[in-house]
Amino acid sequence: MPEPVNRKAGPPQRRADRGCAAFERITQGWPEEERLEFARLLIKYVDFVSELQQEPGSA
Repeated sequence: MPEPVNRKAGPPQRRADRGCAAFERITQGWPEEERLEFARLLIKYVDFVSELQQEPGSA
C-alpha cells in the first residue's frame, strides 16, 4: 500500500525561490540603486565560489 501524502506541507521550495525571498526581505527598504549593486556583487561572489569549488583538490 502506498504511503499517505502529506498535503499540509505543500510542494518543496527550491533553493532559488528561497534566495529570492531572502533578497526581497533583506533589501525591502533599500534604495533601488543599492539593491542592484548588492545583487550584482552577490552574483559575482557566488560565481567565484562556484569556480573555486570546481578546481582540482577543492573540498
